[in-house]
Amino acid sequence: MELDKQEIYAFLRKRLDFNTLYTLAEVGKELTSAGYGCRRYGFARMKNLMKELKEFIQMEDYEYEGHSNTNIVLMEWKKTESMD
Repeated sequence: MELDKQEIYAFLRKRLDFNTLYTLAEVGKELTSAGYGCRRYGFARMKNLMKELKEFIQMEDYEYEGHSNTNIVLMEWKKTESMD
């Protein structure tokens, strides 16, 4: 299925606040429970899906107790020609 970034963005705007840190698990759970799971779009991991949403998702990797983790920040969509 083709990745519909505008649809995902509209969904996340209703559920998340801009410029606020969320864990990848929190965002992934919201998306998956609403039918936007990573496998729907051909990704094995939610992190890979998030990487494709760079117009409005900022990712921040960090280490905690020896484990790699990722925070997600919802940003306002950066207007580009692809939004037209």
